Amino acid sequence: MKRWLSLVLVVFTLVGCNEGQFIQKEEAERIAIQEAEEKGYHNPELWTAFGNQTTLVYQYSVEDQQDVKAWKVELTSDEKKRKDSPVVMYLIKETGGAVIKEIGIDVEEKEKPKKPSSD
Repeated sequence: MKRWLSLVLVVFTLVGCNEGQFIQKEEAERIAIQEAEEKGYHNPELWTAFGNQTTLVYQYSVEDQQDVKAWKVELTSDEKKRKDSPVVMYLIKETGGAVIKEIGIDVEEKEKPKKPSSD
């Protein structure tokens, strides 16, 4: 009986650990690019002008009701004609990789990506 109880505790611990896992910079960048593609941005890529890099910041999380560490990932895409600033910024929670916030930056209304119609 002790063995089964121990096994069950180990399984629950391992399953619960995925949610609290720390993600690396590269994983946060992949999540942001995938999210941008799903939102309709065409060919999103990291915005690296002026030496810009993905960095760790603190961001308020409504879900956690506190500041949490998050990766700030800035992207550009085909919607932006000038590449002097990013088109969108994602804040990706360091533990678990959830998108905390998406901020569209400096894109004229007519240049924003259009979602495909459901006709």
